[in-house]
Amino acid sequence: MKRTRFLLCTLGLVGLTAAASPIPKTQIAADAKWVLHLDAEQFMRGKVGAYLVEQVLNPRSAEMKTQLKQELGVDWDWRKLQSITAYGTGYRPQEDDTGLLLIRTSMDVKGALAAAMAKNVPQLRIEKIENATLPLYRLNDQGYLGLPEAGLVLVGRHRTAIDRGMEVLGGRAKNIEGAKALQEYPETSFGFFLLAVAEGFGQQTDLPASATIFKQATGARLVVGEENDRLRLNFDLKAASTDVSQQIQQVAQGLLALAAMNASQNPDLQKLTQSAAVTSAGKCVTLAVAVPVADVIAKISENQPAP
Repeated sequence: MKRTRFLLCTLGLVGLTAAASPIPKTQIAADAKWVLHLDAEQFMRGKVGAYLVEQVLNPRSAEMKTQLKQELGVDWDWRKLQSITAYGTGYRPQEDDTGLLLIRTSMDVKGALAAAMAKNVPQLRIEKIENATLPLYRLNDQGYLGLPEAGLVLVGRHRTAIDRGMEVLGGRAKNIEGAKALQEYPETSFGFFLLAVAEGFGQQTDLPASATIFKQATGARLVVGEENDRLRLNFDLKAASTDVSQQIQQVAQGLLALAAMNASQNPDLQKLTQSAAVTSAGKCVTLAVAVPVADVIAKISENQPAP
């Protein structure tokens, strides 16, 4: 079972793309409620990403690389992973058939699938779907993987998600380009490797009673990047009006102040609260955090298991 999960995850990740690319808006459905974009190449060019790959991911994936080579004939290389974009039109479990991953890579995904099918790995059942509009595969009856063009991989739990994604890619369904969901937030002063946007989550998710004020947020955005030896994070909340945004700002500042009061015995939390600031501009409230890259790497190293 462990090996099955590992192989499925590997094949699902075999496609991260778009070197330092922006969000591929023309490939995302217009009615997407949430979008997540990771620029893997940008991440690995930074100091935190480079450290994670060389000191954490490579050592921990050594066995996986050997297994992939032996069982599928695939040479795994993190440097061939470039970006991944995920989106969906709902938040609740019953809406999970809308979730789709758009993955790109310079790895030979089609060849890897063919090799796996030829070797007939018992723990990995791959079935090629005939008469599909694109090379389409069912993996262990748990998901689908489609190859619409060279370097692009679509992964979805349900075939309907793949079909819908193809309609967007082919221009037969509207995409998110020009949508307000991605435009109503303040400009960031740094380049990012991770960006997440969610619209209407306050009304569609079950937030705890203590977070009632945040139910008034109409959208949220998270941006993470590395600049001038600092790891920067901006978390934006968008409200329906400036009055509501001011209320959210006051609550957020109060929570930050409370965290600072309780941080005296926790040096890490103290550094974090000292580097954080809450501001507002129009209908948006922003929590900005900037911590030294050296501190982040030291904390990662400190939490690594002994060899």
